[in-house]
Amino acid sequence: MKILSWLNYKITPQVRAAASFNFVDTELTTRQPTIYQLLFSSFEKSLLYGFYFFELDAKCECSLGYYKIHIQLKSDKSVYYSLPVVRKGKHKRLIWLPESIQEIFLSSDKPSKTIDISITINKVSQNFARKKIQQKIIKKSEYSNDELKELSFEECWELYDTFFPTHKNQSNYIQWIRFKEPKLWFPVISDTLEFQIILMARTPSQLRNCKQLINQLMHFETKNKVLLLSTIACDKKSILNEHTSETLDVITVSVDKIVYRLNIFLSVNKPSHCLFIDSTQACTLSPYIFSELTHYIKQQSNCEIIYFDEDRLYKEQRVHPIFKQNLNIDLLYSQNYIGNSCYISYSSFVKQCGFDPVLQDSFLYHHYLKTSQQSPHNIAHISKILLHRVLRDKTDSTASTYSLSYEGPIELQHFSSLQCITQFFKTVNPSVTINAGMLPNTHHIIWPLPHNLPKVAIIIPTKDRIDLVKTAVDSIFTNTTYTNYEIIIVNNNSEKASSLEYFERLVSQHTNVTCLDYPYPFNYSAINNFAAKHTSAPVLVFLNNDVKVISANWLTELVRQALREDIGCVGAKLYYENGLIQHAGVIMGLGHVAGHSHRFFDQDSDGYLGRLKQVQNYLAVTGACLAIRRSVFEEIDGFEEEKLPVAYNDVDLCLKSFKKGYRNVWTPYAELYHYESLSRGKDTTPEKKARFLKEVGYMHHKWDTYIKSDPYHNPNFAANKENFTV
Repeated sequence: MKILSWLNYKITPQVRAAASFNFVDTELTTRQPTIYQLLFSSFEKSLLYGFYFFELDAKCECSLGYYKIHIQLKSDKSVYYSLPVVRKGKHKRLIWLPESIQEIFLSSDKPSKTIDISITINKVSQNFARKKIQQKIIKKSEYSNDELKELSFEECWELYDTFFPTHKNQSNYIQWIRFKEPKLWFPVISDTLEFQIILMARTPSQLRNCKQLINQLMHFETKNKVLLLSTIACDKKSILNEHTSETLDVITVSVDKIVYRLNIFLSVNKPSHCLFIDSTQACTLSPYIFSELTHYIKQQSNCEIIYFDEDRLYKEQRVHPIFKQNLNIDLLYSQNYIGNSCYISYSSFVKQCGFDPVLQDSFLYHHYLKTSQQSPHNIAHISKILLHRVLRDKTDSTASTYSLSYEGPIELQHFSSLQCITQFFKTVNPSVTINAGMLPNTHHIIWPLPHNLPKVAIIIPTKDRIDLVKTAVDSIFTNTTYTNYEIIIVNNNSEKASSLEYFERLVSQHTNVTCLDYPYPFNYSAINNFAAKHTSAPVLVFLNNDVKVISANWLTELVRQALREDIGCVGAKLYYENGLIQHAGVIMGLGHVAGHSHRFFDQDSDGYLGRLKQVQNYLAVTGACLAIRRSVFEEIDGFEEEKLPVAYNDVDLCLKSFKKGYRNVWTPYAELYHYESLSRGKDTTPEKKARFLKEVGYMHHKWDTYIKSDPYHNPNFAANKENFTV
């Protein structure tokens, strides 16, 4: 960096922990930050107004999070700047001081009791600042040099600031709105379809939300009709006001009859297209919503349910996008991730014989569940933000729980959906047990096991590294409640006498342990296929030698999932040795071919929309711990030996399973440590790099459609990040 040529002076403030500081409400966060105070010998002499280059060097094991610079000015005003956490190197950015300062504080969203940071602040000229800003904009956005010339310096500075997130999982959303979102919309059409908009008010606040939404709807130049079902007595004339009886129906009804009256209304009026808008929170509609729905319905005339993305409005600023995914049946079992704002065709209403009037607050969720069982291909998702929910302030009851953070389930309603999911499974699978999930309004589906537990073969390949194998095997014996299993150690050319002695001792001491010799060059696919042929167990579990079982129920959970007739591969929740997330499902298209969901998140993190604590579908899971029925494994011809001897064979196996019509599932209820690639080492030699690139090429040739478009990952997320940022 050529910063010295512009340097007026350079200072290094002392850093000390600050007991407390009353920060102004400028960020959406629910966590108590760690606060540091920056001490200077003289504020007036050291930090005058102007641009400064702020460098922070801090040791950090996690790649998620952010620092925030709080600057108290002499005028009692404050300015704030943020810095994303990086795993390697320094945290750097420009800051602007509009006047002399009084105090500077630094906060971190990661709780910490020790101070292990150093800070350097360099005074720079405006010309230097302009160059750094332009370089950042060109690197991070789609602006060219010529387009930058049309922006004022103030506009460039404002855009530069958006590249530094103020929440660990809300990166660059302002930039996304400005640059990416406009390219998503279809051209607005005037002849949109006629929609029957359905609003429900069960409380006075919901009634107010409905009235506001009705007023907004009148500004759309569309031929829609509105139905308001209210359990609150209201003045029908005042609601009608600018409307006519032809465009608005208001029905006052008792709480227990609201769904019953809805069924009657739809049966009598037979509207082809119904749009439900959830009124539990104030919201505004995107001006593109009816045009987008019309485009999609005309393209896919058989769609029964359409849901869409949304975000939040906080002090007139759009924050926290809720980017959903295409139909994820097991996540839908875990929670109503679709929400209560959606499109439902009248044909779908008739097909399901109306809505269940017993399930007052969760009748839509029940409709989703039944449709996912009968016609899942007719449930569609528009990956565009068509709804904005209003957060009034931090005292908002919904805001104080999950809506101010990405961590937590998407469903913001306070009612329980347990009755709904229980009633659904009484019809489709009465032997299923429903437990409350790890998070509010989520569920853990306990799939039944046969009375005679099927035998499970746990296959562990290894070459020496008995320290790792012993840890893995001992943890299985110590932490596994499932009783009918065997362990198959595959010895791939171990060279140490101690290794062979350990294998012999293990086999002699345990009747359920077998050791097979595979005296050929390392080929992960061939080794596992070889072992699978030497066991008759109906369930196979492929396990790396560098893992350690944590949860006693791990194997029981994997088997419960694997025995489901519509499930192919089953993956577990894996942690690095330091407790950070290593694997929580595979996302196609990240890196060369695929990447790991939520990698480096904290062990206790809820994850994006609570997904780290819910069973769900992914296109693939890692082979470090993968369960599959023998019948499925043989149907898809096992691992690919010739083309994928080392890398991506687990992903290929999962994609073959998916292509055959099975869903692959990941569960957080099976937990293990994974000391990633400790035994095999890294691909650093020219030969290994060439082999790896060959495997990458094969995957792109075979699975390019899924690599380019993963249905379980929203396309609005960055293609090179595993932490669900745009």
